Amino acid sequence: KCMFCRQRVKKISGACIQCSYGCCPASFHVTCAHAAGMLMEPDDWPYVVYITCFRHKINQSVRAKGCGKAITVGQTVITKHRNTRYYSCRVIGVTSQLFYEVMFDDGSFSLDTFPEDIVSRDCLRLGPPAEGEVVQVKWPDGKLYGAKYLGTNTAHMYQVEFEDGSQIVMKREEIYTLDEELPKRVKARL
Repeated sequence: KCMFCRQRVKKISGACIQCSYGCCPASFHVTCAHAAGMLMEPDDWPYVVYITCFRHKINQSVRAKGCGKAITVGQTVITKHRNTRYYSCRVIGVTSQLFYEVMFDDGSFSLDTFPEDIVSRDCLRLGPPAEGEVVQVKWPDGKLYGAKYLGTNTAHMYQVEFEDGSQIVMKREEIYTLDEELPKRVKARL
């Protein structure tokens, strides 16, 4: 339900999108959010835009998409199983990966470019390029693409194990701690 117009009707207003900040359940129509002056910016695939409700401030240099609370190995959490239902599970591993953020010449955006994929500079030896520097990125299709370097992004990945022994690696925004409020869509699939 749109937090601005309070309508659910897709035929009139279109589908709602959800606030990009971690586990926030606020949703709204893109046009309603735009009319209300909310800031939107391009986001990395599979998300089209990054948008936050008025309860969350956007920090342009660090966009905290996590729900805020740290998750540790051994902690019991709730996340989506491969069968699309949500279950309690145990965190068995935490890893972090440094990514570069780049804006491609065609306007598309990537938050998760590996440093070694910047081929116009030896980033592993020299470190990241200067912010705004034009770089060449080798994409998984093997082709080189022009882009502008925007900054770094550290992603934390959590390996969890379910009671059935199956394991999966999830991002922080896909995991709920036991003391976090679960959105209705998650409660419906427990």
